[in-house]
Amino acid sequence: MKDITEWFTHGIRDALRLRTSWLMLEHPFAQMVSATNVQDETEYSNDEIAKVAGVLAATDFDRWVDSSRCTDRRQLQMLRDVDLIAAFRIDYRDIRGLLLLGTPVSGDRLQDEQLNATVMLVDQFAATIHNRQLEDARQSAERRAVQQEKLSVLGLLSGSLAHEIRNPLSSIRTIVTLLQEDMAGGDEHSKDVELIVSEIDRLTATTQRLLDFSRPADASRVGVAPDRVVERLLHILMHLARQRGVQVSTELNLGQTTVTATDATLSEILFNLIKNVIEAATEGVDSQVLITTELRDSAALFSIRDNGGGIDPELQDRMFLPFVTEKPDGTGLGLYLVGERVRELNGTITCTSDSSGTVFEVMLPL
Repeated sequence: MKDITEWFTHGIRDALRLRTSWLMLEHPFAQMVSATNVQDETEYSNDEIAKVAGVLAATDFDRWVDSSRCTDRRQLQMLRDVDLIAAFRIDYRDIRGLLLLGTPVSGDRLQDEQLNATVMLVDQFAATIHNRQLEDARQSAERRAVQQEKLSVLGLLSGSLAHEIRNPLSSIRTIVTLLQEDMAGGDEHSKDVELIVSEIDRLTATTQRLLDFSRPADASRVGVAPDRVVERLLHILMHLARQRGVQVSTELNLGQTTVTATDATLSEILFNLIKNVIEAATEGVDSQVLITTELRDSAALFSIRDNGGGIDPELQDRMFLPFVTEKPDGTGLGLYLVGERVRELNGTITCTSDSSGTVFEVMLPL
């Protein structure tokens, strides 16, 4: 949206030969969220202009207020306080705001035909912004539909593929195990056979993950102690932490408190989150990950924090969507599945991130 607002504000300023012009657009909930400032030279900051605009917008005027014709002393004083000659109200559907015009380069006042033409342009601009929002919403809905279709196809393919692969792998492992038993302890190929068995087990685990992904989530839920799940997972993930030189610490305060979930579902959620933060933590002597659990508002709160470089702001709003990832070799499905599992448990998940690190917080009902 910024490209349109800047283009419009530049165009108004140049067409009317003004020293400055500002465009203030409001959120549908009447909170000022964006301001475009186009200026040659001005002593007033965006904050000063926005403050005047907020007060001016609350005063009574229809389409515009012009300093050379204004009879309201309060409005006139507000315009003069920041060297404005006119303010145009933007009001179309859910688009609200103000167009503020600074003094002309020539020092003359605006003519009636210029004011009327500006009103028409403001109306067309507001309609354009509204249509742009509708188009963005349509494209977003289409993207979500395409993603859901991809996930549906991926689930069917992964389930079918895993089923076809798992049976031959089981047969191969049985034969190799028998071969291993027949080998003498000092056989020169015994190490090779052990490697074959370990690789078969790895492939079997991979196919099982494909099956887990393709099948619906388990609807049966029992009480699971989160602290025990965290401790068990850390026995596995501490190897990854040591490889990356990351110090992992915990503050587990839930004790025997349980949440309504299955062990497999809670393990999937926490495993993915802890693994992600370990991989994201800054490598070096100060690389740290902190995992805490506590009671908050009659729910279990999980907080998983790293001191990495943070997540790209452009990705933060989309990180729980499928196929969104910062990793070169990532699939973009890990955090998506985490979000889905949390929602299935009637919980919430949030993420805050800046240059000092990232924090994931999961709230689950007891």
